[in-house]
Amino acid sequence: MDSNRIPKLFISHSSEDKLDLVLPMAEVLEQHGHACWIDQAKIPPGQSITGAISEGIGKSDAFVLVLSSSYFASAWCVREMDAIQAHVIT
Repeated sequence: MDSNRIPKLFISHSSEDKLDLVLPMAEVLEQHGHACWIDQAKIPPGQSITGAISEGIGKSDAFVLVLSSSYFASAWCVREMDAIQAHVIT
């Protein structure tokens, strides 16, 4: 990776963890020079959620999975984790 390029991080998380954990963490990461992909900031109203997530995964350099009981209880999060694994393996 070009040392002048901002690393892009895809943050996979449960919506239940967003306010208390994910948003503050993303703020710190961005203060340290990372571009964070978070659903609420990257998916405008009317856009396909699955399409936006697939695009975000495809354009990311690294992935941050915020694993919690809420994450594993969410079928959506588990599908997102599977998509990340498929992207990394290929």
